[in-house]
Amino acid sequence: MSASPPVNPATSRLVSRFGVRPSMASGAPHMHAGLDLGTSKGRRESEPIYASKAGVVSLVAANTPTSSMSGYGNAVVLRHGDGTYGLYAHMQDGSITVRPGQTVDGGTQIGLMGNSTNGHFSPLPGESTAQWAARANAAGYHAPGPMVRHLHYELRVARPDGSSPFPGPYPTSPSEALFNRDPSPWFGDLGLRFSTRGAATIVPGSPIDRSRASWSQSMAGTLAVMGLDGDELDALGQETGYQPPEPERDAKWGISKTERLMLVTGGIVLTGTIAAFIIRSRMRPNRRRGGPRQNRLRAWGSK
Repeated sequence: MSASPPVNPATSRLVSRFGVRPSMASGAPHMHAGLDLGTSKGRRESEPIYASKAGVVSLVAANTPTSSMSGYGNAVVLRHGDGTYGLYAHMQDGSITVRPGQTVDGGTQIGLMGNSTNGHFSPLPGESTAQWAARANAAGYHAPGPMVRHLHYELRVARPDGSSPFPGPYPTSPSEALFNRDPSPWFGDLGLRFSTRGAATIVPGSPIDRSRASWSQSMAGTLAVMGLDGDELDALGQETGYQPPEPERDAKWGISKTERLMLVTGGIVLTGTIAAFIIRSRMRPNRRRGGPRQNRLRAWGSK
């Protein structure tokens, strides 16, 4: 059975992991029930998204305010033979290439990376950025701009009665993510692993590696546009010119911007305290070697 990375590993990287992180709206603890894969900033306006594993399309959601998959925008759900369901969300308007009931192989292109969110964190179709910003601010969401494009991938298991866990709400807490699983081990079993900096690597001999001929051919268009081939791909996978969806957790450090600022501030205060202690100790009179004036002369090199 064929398998594939969900996005080209040469032009993308992991920017947010599974687990609790600060909310994009309030900064409060918020469940992130999947993985976010971003693309290099400015390199690809239309990054293709591929089915990671063969399956049947069980749901296609549209980027409308009344969608039953609110928050996910244009999304596709695949039902796999192992009982798991894969969700590919936030795709560009008009880019989905599959339909419900269709059987797809791993490596089949299903859409393009985007930032659609049913109007929550990005404009609706036909809505200007200014109109979206006014509506978002009125709803209490304050951000410098729309969410940047990326793929949000969720892995869910069937309900106890064997039915699909979709459609369903966007989980905001661990209790709401009852049927969600961390996709990282699942991708690891397929042969796709992510470094602490988020770079994607393919495990030799893994299902994805054995299917390389099929999915690399599907990605040939991407490579042609970039003008790259051969060994240049691995170098691209390590570049740092990507833009993570803010204020999600940075995959490099695993902490939020606020937490990072607190650490930097604490480091500055600690450094200042140590410096003040050193200066004070050098200016303090040394009674064993003479009086205050003699000590000052020795300390500052005066004659």
